[in-house]
Amino acid sequence: MNTDKFFMYGHLITFNDWLNKKGSYSIADSLNFDEDDIRGIFTGKDGKFIILGKVLDCVNDDAPYVVPELDEVDKHIIRIGVKDKFDFEGEFNYYFVTQKP
Repeated sequence: MNTDKFFMYGHLITFNDWLNKKGSYSIADSLNFDEDDIRGIFTGKDGKFIILGKVLDCVNDDAPYVVPELDEVDKHIIRIGVKDKFDFEGEFNYYFVTQKP
């Protein structure tokens, strides 16, 4: 998938939270998405935040954008996936992410 704008459902952490828990700079930040893959995406103007979760529908350049809402079962599966893969829990939200190409 080749896009620079997408929605994500996930848990936002700081880069320092990642380093404190994991002790290294080894998080996946690739934009080669797999529809069912749980991943971490660096975000923020300075890259000091990471969203751990699942990439949802990608969008085109036409606004307004519509948030692809998940049902409770899908949200639960994503939360479990983040816990299993990254060992983080907390508040999950929808995020609109833009990446510079």
